[in-house]
Amino acid sequence: MTALRDHLREQTAQAHQRLDDFVASMRPFEVDAGYRAYLTAMLGAHRHYGEVLDRASTWAHLPPTSHSLRSDLLADLGDGLSPPSKPLPFPKPGEGLEETWASAYVIEGSAVGARFIIKQVQKSNLSHGSTFLSHLAEDSFQRWPKFVEALNGSGCDVDKSVSVAKNVFGIVYDIFSAVAEDLDLPRSSK
Repeated sequence: MTALRDHLREQTAQAHQRLDDFVASMRPFEVDAGYRAYLTAMLGAHRHYGEVLDRASTWAHLPPTSHSLRSDLLADLGDGLSPPSKPLPFPKPGEGLEETWASAYVIEGSAVGARFIIKQVQKSNLSHGSTFLSHLAEDSFQRWPKFVEALNGSGCDVDKSVSVAKNVFGIVYDIFSAVAEDLDLPRSSK
């Protein structure tokens, strides 16, 4: 029997890659404007999904992290914070089983990528801090395996979870896109 995490990874791969490609086009680890946009978009994602992330953390017997991660993002942005010009036009995330676990899968999963991203940021001469990425990467070594174990044992409906996760990837993509547009960010054509 295939674990829920494996279903989510396989069936959301295209949506995940679309988001990764867009983020890479912003050149977030090469130029200050791109990194500022990355941090601002991550702040938007964590503001939108913070409650869901904390609920799933509690269900997985992990400490909630959304408040500390948002604080880290604000500290890293410092005076470079560029708040969105308008509120996020997305519906509030649902509170059901699949809505919580699948949404948290996408947001919590970004911590795994942070392990690699932090190395790029530390090699660069970017002017914004890396506290958020450091915190995210360090925590992921302990959190991710425990989160995945709880996710797999959650009893979620696979099809509904996949649908929710694809939607979340789309919303996070839209958050990044809105930030890039608000900041008039030139992007690479990768």
